[in-house]
Amino acid sequence: MKHLRKIAVPIYFLAVTLLLFTVMELMQVTWPPKPADLAWRVISIGMLSRALTSPLLAFLLAFAAALMLEQPRVLRFLAIANVLFAVCLVLGLGLFAMDGMQMRSQVGPQGRVAFQLGLALAMTKLALGSFFLLVVGIGEWGAARGLSGATKQGATLTAPLAIRQPRRPNSPLVTDPASPQTESPALDSGQLRR
Repeated sequence: MKHLRKIAVPIYFLAVTLLLFTVMELMQVTWPPKPADLAWRVISIGMLSRALTSPLLAFLLAFAAALMLEQPRVLRFLAIANVLFAVCLVLGLGLFAMDGMQMRSQVGPQGRVAFQLGLALAMTKLALGSFFLLVVGIGEWGAARGLSGATKQGATLTAPLAIRQPRRPNSPLVTDPASPQTESPALDSGQLRR
């Protein structure tokens, strides 16, 4: 288990780095925020859909590391973060669809096909990303519950067990070693040959 802990630190570091670089790149393009501006909203959510692969990979790497190290608390945290991020993506998808329809009227006829294809591609990425996050989040929550349950069961299994004596072919099962052992009637050789 110690050798797994050595690889977990770089995996977590890579996951956090992927998330931070994605956020910094998005802030570079979308700063300062102008939520009242239609073009800014479309560009921001479109850029998020383009940069979505890195956060998805980061969450998957963190999930693998927490699962390898059997860390149920980290798995629960990741599950909640994934579900919240998925909800944000679904809300962003809805806003992006409405803003895209508004913006389509402002695009000239030459660029309309390219705009519609870009809009469809971005919406597909957002929908698949939110689905991926929900699936991974549910998997993380289930893994955390399984690890917690295994830990609890492991604690009960370490208690001393009652050891029964092996059953002999011609005697009944002895359940209490303190009670006198009773022998079953001996079978004659005629009964054994049937």
